[in-house]
Amino acid sequence: MKIRSLVLLCAVLSSACAVGPDYEPVKIDTALADTQWHGVLPHDGNEANLEKWWTQFDDPAMVKLIERAESDSPTLDAALARIGQARASVAKNIGGAFPTLKGSASVTRSKTGGGAMEVYQTVRGAGLDAGWEIDLFGGKRRAIEQSEALLESSQAAWHDARVSLAAEVADTYIQYRSCQSTTKLYERRLMSQRDTLGLVTFKEKAGLASGADLDLSEASETNVAGSLENQRGVCAQRFNALEQLTGLSAAELSSILAGTNVVPEPRAAKIVSLPAQTIEQRPDVAIAERNLAAATAAVGVAEAARFPSLSLAGAINLNKASGTSSVTTWSFGPTLSLPLFNAGTLEAEEDRAREAVNEALATYRETVRGAVKEVEDALARLDAVSKRLVQAKVSVDKYRSYLAATEANYRAGSVSLLDLEESQRQVYSAEETYVAAQQEQAQAWIALYKAVGGGWNRKFETK
Repeated sequence: MKIRSLVLLCAVLSSACAVGPDYEPVKIDTALADTQWHGVLPHDGNEANLEKWWTQFDDPAMVKLIERAESDSPTLDAALARIGQARASVAKNIGGAFPTLKGSASVTRSKTGGGAMEVYQTVRGAGLDAGWEIDLFGGKRRAIEQSEALLESSQAAWHDARVSLAAEVADTYIQYRSCQSTTKLYERRLMSQRDTLGLVTFKEKAGLASGADLDLSEASETNVAGSLENQRGVCAQRFNALEQLTGLSAAELSSILAGTNVVPEPRAAKIVSLPAQTIEQRPDVAIAERNLAAATAAVGVAEAARFPSLSLAGAINLNKASGTSSVTTWSFGPTLSLPLFNAGTLEAEEDRAREAVNEALATYRETVRGAVKEVEDALARLDAVSKRLVQAKVSVDKYRSYLAATEANYRAGSVSLLDLEESQRQVYSAEETYVAAQQEQAQAWIALYKAVGGGWNRKFETK
C-alpha cells in the first residue's frame, strides 16, 4: 500500500503546473497593424495567387527553372536536414519524460582452489532495472515545449529558404533575359554602324566625304563590336549562374531558355491593405516568433533545475550458480536530490535564459519593423520604375523618329556625319535605358513578392 500511495503521489506531482512563464503569442505592434501602406498598391490591390507567384509572369522557362532548383537544392536539403534534427530533439525530450527500463543478462565461469581441490562453477544472472525522474516542476515539459517551438522555427526556415531560392532564380533569370535583349540591341547597332560605314565609304570614294568621316565611322563600328562582345560575356556569366542554381547541364539549360529573349512582366499582385496581414505571411517573422517561444520555454527549464528532483528506481535480479538454487533479489525506492550549493551557477543560468527572452523579443520586433520597411521599399520601387518605364518608351519612340529624319537628311547631304552619329547614340542610349527599366520593373515585382512572404503560409508543410 505504501508503494502504491507513493506512485499515486508522484503522478499527481508530475501533473502540477510547470515553473517558468507561460508563452503568450506576441502580436504585431498596434501602430503597425493599424497603418495603411504608404506606397501605391499595384493594380489597385487586385487578387493574385501568391502560392507560386512566379507563374504570374506567364513564362514557362522561369517556372521550369524554379521548380528544378527546388527539386535539387543543397540549401533546401540542408534546411530539411535541420528539420529532421529538430524532430529528433522533440522525440528525445518526450522520451525523457517517461520511465526507463533496462535489461541485463550474464554468464560467468570461474575456478577456485587447485589440484584435487579445484572447483569449477557457472553463475547465470538476469535482471531488470527501472528508473523514472518525476517531472515535479515541469522542467521536462518546458523542454518539450522548447524543442517543439524550435522544430516549427526550422520548418519556417525551410520555407524562408524556399522563398529566397525562388526569388534568386527568378532574379537571375530576369537578368539573363535582359542581357539577351541588350545583346540584340548591340547586334542591331552593329548592323546599323556597318550600313553607315558602307555609305561613308561610298561617299569618300566619290569625293563627297572626307577621310576623317571615314575614320570616325570605322571607330564607331569597332567600338560597338567591342561592346557587343563584352555583352555576350555578361550573358555567359548569367547563364553560368542559372546552371549553379538549378543544377542543370548546359545542354538542358539551353533547351529551356531557347525560343525567346523577352523580359517577362507579371500580370497582377495582391497586396492587402493592412501591414499586419501581409507581415504574418512572412516566414522570417514566424522564425523570430517561434524562437521567442523557445526562449520562453527555456526559462522554465532553467528554473526547474533550481528545485529538488525526485526519482524512482527499482531493480529485480535473478542469479543461479551451478549446483545451487536460484536467488532472486529486488529493490525499489525514491531518491530526492537537492541543489544545496552550486556557487550561483543555476541562478545565473536562469538569469541568462530570461535575458535570452528579452533578446528574442527584441529580434522579433526588429524583424517585424524590417518587414514593414521592406514591403514599403518594394512598393515605392515598383511604382517609380513603372512610371519610368512609360517615360522610357516614349523617349525611344521619339528618338527613333528623329534618327529616321536625320538619316534621310544625311543621305541628302544636308547634315554632317557627326549629326548622324549623335542621333544614333541617342537612340541606342534610350533603347538601353528602356531595357534596363524593363529589368528593374521585373526585379521590383520579385522583390515585392518576396517582401510579402512569397505565398508562404503557417501550415509548416515542407515536402
